[in-house]
Amino acid sequence: MLDDLPQKLDPALTATVQNPTTLDRMFENITQLNDRTYTFRMTPFHVSYANTLRRAILTGVESVAFRADMTEQGTTTDVVVRKNDTAMTNEMLAHRIGLLPVHVEDPLAWDEEKSRRFNFTLNVTNSGTALLDVVASDFVVTEERPDSEEPVPVPSETFFRPVRPARDTCLIATLRPKQIGGTAGEQIHLTARATKGTGRENARFIPVSQCSYEYSRDSDPARIKQYFEAWLQNAKKLDPQAVRQEPDRYAALEREFNTMEIARCFIQDERGEPTSFDFTIESVGVLDVPYIVRRACEVVQAMCMKYVNIGTGEMPHDVSISPTEKRLVGFDITFDGHDHTLGNLLQTWLVENHIQGTAEPRITFAGYYIPHPLTDKMVMTIGVADGKEETARAAIAAAARGCADLFNTVRENWIAASTGGAQRAQATAAPATAASNQKLRVRRTAAAPRA
Repeated sequence: MLDDLPQKLDPALTATVQNPTTLDRMFENITQLNDRTYTFRMTPFHVSYANTLRRAILTGVESVAFRADMTEQGTTTDVVVRKNDTAMTNEMLAHRIGLLPVHVEDPLAWDEEKSRRFNFTLNVTNSGTALLDVVASDFVVTEERPDSEEPVPVPSETFFRPVRPARDTCLIATLRPKQIGGTAGEQIHLTARATKGTGRENARFIPVSQCSYEYSRDSDPARIKQYFEAWLQNAKKLDPQAVRQEPDRYAALEREFNTMEIARCFIQDERGEPTSFDFTIESVGVLDVPYIVRRACEVVQAMCMKYVNIGTGEMPHDVSISPTEKRLVGFDITFDGHDHTLGNLLQTWLVENHIQGTAEPRITFAGYYIPHPLTDKMVMTIGVADGKEETARAAIAAAARGCADLFNTVRENWIAASTGGAQRAQATAAPATAASNQKLRVRRTAAAPRA
């Protein structure tokens, strides 16, 4: 039923969209809601490119965490559990350790040598009479330095910071106390090593807790009225003129429309495609949002630059090409280690510029698919009228160059827009008092004696 709603409204009410690669301003209304959350509008832009930025933030920006993946021997990779008296299995405990935010503000400098230099040890025994919370700040961190024979202690606050609203570091487990009859209190003893990774490998490396966008609503009253009346006709099967004669019913329908359906009345181009996007990005607290967005643009740019010479030079080791078996004249180009992020980006550029646009070389088709969800590869199909492999390769190279230039422009625009300082929301909380900055511990009662 909703498919009957008009996707293209009155052309006089639609906005004209410029070529995003020539824009001097892409970001508007950059607002810092709190110390971790930013909102901004990205306009005018293609929806596929906006989604590429979102995916790059989620899967491409590097951070540091504890790898806790299972090995064939039944152990975990970088978290070694030596003793675990809790109700959790060793694998579950290691998984919780792997999800701890590790505060390394320059993850690109966290190489293998630095990873091996810092040792993280958690060794806590409940020798008291009440339940004991084990938190991330209980880690003992040491650094092996060339100028010291013994490992040098490092404050745990360097890597583990308090989180809201508990104002304490992350809770790992709760240990039971020593019981009547001599049973010892529970203990956790493990060692861990922090390494660099990206969200594409595992969610533990994702630097944000939220990265989403919605289509920017069109505030033009004429367009809203036009869409509302179209909604009445197509979704509600009502005559707008007749409904106006019943004020109470008309007001009720307006409230229903404004609840959800109005979101479909978004800023669009002459083809009915969205061109403006309202982003919300919340960091987990390690990397700030301005850095995350900038780094995501650099990641996309570097990903595309890898293939800019595919048309004239040797084929990269992770790319192969063969005549397509589809019912067209063209070639299948397989990219190992890539997914929808690169596939949708290149496909959009090729369709917009080399099929619908005037860019050279001209091609007849561009599409991609993922052979299998568990297969880490993407296949791009390029249709060429002349049947030459060189044409298909040149088209991919041109698309890679164009996308790299585009996200370099996005990066420069973001730096210019965010460097001046984001507008801070007026509804932020009042400055914290000394009392509110203190750690907030959950008070627990003593455990009941075992029978």
